[in-house]
Formats: sequence, C-alpha cells, structure tokens
Amino acid sequence: MHSAESPDTLSNACACPPRGVSFRAMPQGREWIVDAYDCPVNRIAGETGREALTSLFANVIRSVGLHPVGQAVWQLMSPAGAVTGMVALVESHLTCHSDPVSGFLSLNLLSNRTTLAPDFDGLLTRFVGARRVEVRVLDRGMHDRGMHDRGMLDGGMLDRVVAPAAALAADAAAAS
Repeated sequence: MHSAESPDTLSNACACPPRGVSFRAMPQGREWIVDAYDCPVNRIAGETGREALTSLFANVIRSVGLHPVGQAVWQLMSPAGAVTGMVALVESHLTCHSDPVSGFLSLNLLSNRTTLAPDFDGLLTRFVGARRVEVRVLDRGMHDRGMHDRGMLDGGMLDRVVAPAAALAADAAAAS
C-alpha cells in the first residue's frame, strides 16, 4: 500500500470505474417498499391473515425466482391481531407487518438481484384484497464516501443520502 495514494492510484487499486463514471448504473441491490391499503381485516389479521400472507410470500418468491434459506417466521400479535412475518432469502429477505385496525399492510423485499420485476399490485390484490398499492423502489449500495471524494458520484446523490440524517440531527438539537 502506498503511503500517499493519489485518486488515480486508488482507482487502479480497486475494481472502481474510471474517474467521473457514476455508480448509479451499478446498484448492489434493490429494495421494494410496498404499502397496501384498504385490505379486508380477515385477510391480514390472525390465523387466516397468516395463511393469506404465507401464500403471498410463496407467490412473490416463486414469481421472481427467489430462493428461501428456510421457512418463513410468523408472529401473531393476538389471536385476531396484527401479523408480522419474514423469510430469509439467499438474495436477502422478504418481510411484512399488518395493521388490521387500519387495513394496512407493509411489505419489504430486499434483493441483490436488481433485475426483478415483482407484480406487487396484482399479488397484493389477489392474496390480501388490497384496494390500493403503492410501491417505492430504491437502488441500494451505490453510495461510497470514498467514491464521492474522488468525483465518482454526482453531488445530487450525496445530498439525498445526507440530508435526512442532517435534518434529524437538527431536529434533535432543537428539541434539547
């Protein structure tokens, strides 16, 4: 290792793209944050909800060719209450939590395979009766402070990553 490495030396020492090339096109993973609204209580609560969510998990996994490490783990908050579930995947994980009082289900899929195209709208409508589904997709693993310092990521990426933490710190300082 060199005692004073130049940006060019750093680029050559790792599998980094040439200076000025953005990592935006090379995410390390993708995360789907899914909110399902207006779900009938019997489809997301208690034992019947757990059964519906087990079927949902199996169909999400099968539809995009994921690989479970083991069985899903489920927790019922009470006999007729909320259901929380998760399954570890070779590719990462799939989780959910229901709120039967409001008819809301949150679902999260994180995968190192970035080319997946899950049909969350169709699957959530079919298995839990969701009347409205919102899906947000985040590319993960594209921010590295060292790459930013070497000019490999554009400034907008850093602003989006840092701003929420800065806002939380400002809020905490104002509260104390």
